[in-house]
Amino acid sequence: MEPLTIFTWGLILACLLPLLPKLLATLSSLVTHLPRSPGQSPTLPSPSLLFEEKLPFISVHIATYDEPADLVIETLRSFLHLDYPRDRYEVILLDNNTPDPTVWRPVQKWCAAQDSRFHFYHYDDVQGAKAGALNLALNHTSEKATLIASVDADYRVDPDFLRSGAAVFSDSTLTHAQFPQCYRNRSERNSGIAAELHQYFTTYATQAGRSGKMLLTGTLSLIRREALIRAGGWPTTTITEDAELGVKLLEQGGRGIYLDQVAGKGLMPGDLSALSVQRTRWAAGNVQVLRDHLQQILRGQSDSALTPSAVLQLSAWPSLVLLLAAPFFTLLLMDRSPTGLTLFATALTLGIILEITVASITAAGSFRERVEAGLVRLALLPESVLGTLNGLFATQLRFVRTPKGSSAERSGNGLALCVVLAALIYLFTQAIPHGLPVTSALALLASIPFLRLWLDHSLREAPFDGSAEASLPLPLPKAY
Repeated sequence: MEPLTIFTWGLILACLLPLLPKLLATLSSLVTHLPRSPGQSPTLPSPSLLFEEKLPFISVHIATYDEPADLVIETLRSFLHLDYPRDRYEVILLDNNTPDPTVWRPVQKWCAAQDSRFHFYHYDDVQGAKAGALNLALNHTSEKATLIASVDADYRVDPDFLRSGAAVFSDSTLTHAQFPQCYRNRSERNSGIAAELHQYFTTYATQAGRSGKMLLTGTLSLIRREALIRAGGWPTTTITEDAELGVKLLEQGGRGIYLDQVAGKGLMPGDLSALSVQRTRWAAGNVQVLRDHLQQILRGQSDSALTPSAVLQLSAWPSLVLLLAAPFFTLLLMDRSPTGLTLFATALTLGIILEITVASITAAGSFRERVEAGLVRLALLPESVLGTLNGLFATQLRFVRTPKGSSAERSGNGLALCVVLAALIYLFTQAIPHGLPVTSALALLASIPFLRLWLDHSLREAPFDGSAEASLPLPLPKAY
């Protein structure tokens, strides 16, 4: 076999390899007939069976950085209406590194006007981003607390959040539990985007929860305090501290479950820019966690191997499929190696179709929403590839907060669209003589910029402040 042929096949296999765990997770979902809508798991104890005197003291931690004061206060207000004894929980809000005092002082003032359940702290020069702030909150936690709850700044929790979470910790072997994440600005227009995000829970979380191998997703999470301390607190060496902590808890013999019950609602990213930041960080952080743990195992620095369930969960967002576009376009424009061009085109088409199929058939919702979920996955493949490469090769990754709201500028403009159309017309004239595989690959790639315009428009048109909240049932994940 010629060296060039070996390189071609090696590149193709390397780019398609991240699809393998996704296909395994999808196959498992189809075989076990996972539920397609949220609901209380029949195996969970009923919160009403807990006696008041047996309810644990829970310390709720909210880390904020430069968040709108009104948004944060609304989150805090939701804790005034909990169906939980007032003397059995506290709420610690830790604002870190917000440079403008006028942003955080209204929140401080609101907390000061409440009873002793609410505590506000502001720190400058906090290291470790959100994880560093949560570790500072842990230092301020009441000695009575046995459970720690982590909630994002934009999440309004339901009244039964703590009571439902406390019920499962009657199992002494349990170290952590994770609720699904919902969006209060979900609408008919962006429900396909919501379905794509929710696919993580319908597939990975549900399977992991059944085996007690659930990781954490950062908000609406409950962790046994002693287990968190034993793990060294929230890890600050990764940009997805929630997933990393989940891996550490499992490596120490812990058990984590997924609670298939809506317990609070946050805000979906308000435009493509915010969604792009979020997806890139998810992919990069998960790959970073995988890379670092595999390196520790290979160096003999860790006796614990990553569980298959953890690997599957960490593989949800990374992708390398679009790397095949580089040799594809190179051979197409140079009009060289027809065999190699066809090979790359076939592999690229197969990889993209598999990515779309995985997102569609395991998503929850109507037929339209599941189709749109696959299109969303295709539109965000550039972020998945960029994040994967960063996670593999970057020596140090920077935590970037998902922006709340939408920016004033649109993601595209008329001139850019005209340039893209002209380039596509030219490329299609070059591709058509090479047959169906090449034309199909180019058509899929050509759809990405248009799908991204649709994404941006759908996110911007959705109600952002929750005032027009749609009564749609799907719980959806969101990052900090």
